[in-house]
Amino acid sequence: MTAGAYEIVRFRPEHREGVLAALAGLWPYGPELCARFFEWRHVENPSATGVLGIVALHQGEPVGFRGYMADRFRTDDGTDVGVLYPCDTVVAPEHRNQGLSVRMGKLASDFGKAGYRYFINLTSGRNSRPGYLSLGFQPLGKRVLWQRHGLNPFLWFVHAWSKRKDRAASSAAHRRIRFGRFGEILVADAPRPADMAAIIAAEQRDGTALRVRQDADFFAWRYRNPVRRYAFYFRMDGDTPHAYVVLDVSPDGRTGTILDYGESREGALRPVLEHVCGNGDFLALAAQGFGIDARLRNILGELGFRPVHTTKTLLRRGTVDDLAPSVLFRPVASRFDEEEFRVGALDLRNPEHWRLKPICSDGA
Repeated sequence: MTAGAYEIVRFRPEHREGVLAALAGLWPYGPELCARFFEWRHVENPSATGVLGIVALHQGEPVGFRGYMADRFRTDDGTDVGVLYPCDTVVAPEHRNQGLSVRMGKLASDFGKAGYRYFINLTSGRNSRPGYLSLGFQPLGKRVLWQRHGLNPFLWFVHAWSKRKDRAASSAAHRRIRFGRFGEILVADAPRPADMAAIIAAEQRDGTALRVRQDADFFAWRYRNPVRRYAFYFRMDGDTPHAYVVLDVSPDGRTGTILDYGESREGALRPVLEHVCGNGDFLALAAQGFGIDARLRNILGELGFRPVHTTKTLLRRGTVDDLAPSVLFRPVASRFDEEEFRVGALDLRNPEHWRLKPICSDGA
């Protein structure tokens, strides 16, 4: 087959079943859960304007798909900026090596017409990174893994084993967690969207930056992900929370990874993290370095978190930081100049001008 045998088009509703059939080779969840996950990620998303995906057709049938999960960021003066996370890229085995992934990626620049300004990739691996670089993506900081007591080989192995992607989070994920009220700490299995949005709105700004827009709609949607399990820790003053931490719970329940956090009162976040580290709910605790601001970095450092190698860098020469994969980003526009990298006074090639959090990742 030749490149001319394929048509690259925007997703349309009639492509849905064919796209789900292709995604079945990527998502290990079974047909019903695959359909629910697709609906949650691409249809229910409050930041999306319909399904944001590109389809490769062969003889009119979908043989490839490249999806984009939408998000909204906001400047400190209230300007909204649309962001897309490339995800769910799949090509049927018999149609691979035809350049379809890159061709689908090029057509995605059309999403700029719908108001999306930047692509950000937080999950690229060694195999996919060359394709992103060929599409003009640029490095934006490092995805360094921080782990509590990460030099302990037993805890490192627990974390590595827990991150296997062979199944969706099961009911066992929450089995070890003790939910309920523990003094001023509340541990819950569901978010409190309005309270969490109020905490974010009241946070002190740590410099001028582009921040993920975390309103009540975002929280209500984001933590309905049907293939993940989360645990929510709140610092309470009576019935009112003043800080929160959200952990992604591994399918076996042994590892918790910090995804999101906020405090409306200075110092309210620390007791929450101290409870997470001290209550024994998890054997291993981790956080992604790109989501660690100066405030969180200081607390985690004092609680024993350190940058560590992953299974992909453990046997390679170099420092943890050198070997860690990069966050990748580029403007959505098919052609861009210096101004495309700027939002007001912010130059978005500077990592300090973003406030990315791990919850931004399509894989969280």
